[in-house]
Amino acid sequence: MINLMHHKDDFNIEACWTFSATGHGKGPCDGIGATVKSSASRSILMSGTIISTVDDFYYFTKKFNDDAAQVNNTNEPPVHVYLLKRDVVECAIKDVLTHRWKQLSGRIKGIRSFHQFDPGNDGIIQCRRTSNSLDIHLFKLKNGDMDEDKRSSLRQVNTLKSIDLKFLIFSL
Repeated sequence: MINLMHHKDDFNIEACWTFSATGHGKGPCDGIGATVKSSASRSILMSGTIISTVDDFYYFTKKFNDDAAQVNNTNEPPVHVYLLKRDVVECAIKDVLTHRWKQLSGRIKGIRSFHQFDPGNDGIIQCRRTSNSLDIHLFKLKNGDMDEDKRSSLRQVNTLKSIDLKFLIFSL
């Protein structure tokens, strides 16, 4: 959840997380990954393509998608492929993520009962039991210390049921 809170700042793209038990948490990226790996496997079996390193896989996948764009007379490949080298990932973990993850040293209580998560402002996460649920639970991430009794958890701020709507005023 802490990475979801920082997604807009990290990538300049708003994000939400919808957990689907039927997909066991899998999303579109898992399908794209399966398609890319299947294309590589078919090429290995049918044309003798040799892929023995990460770089080989990257260059094969990039060329495969660039060729698909030409066949379809478009400038856009069906899949944009990027290669992140180990040192770049390790640097991001060391410089950004480790500090962020330490803020949430314990488990988040009550998270299993929600399936839709949207980041809000000031460390607030909007949680819903279903993605279209009107009953929104607001939780504030508490940054705990490493002490056992101060482990991070979600603290409920309020729900729509706890707000008296006749006194709710919106300002634009």
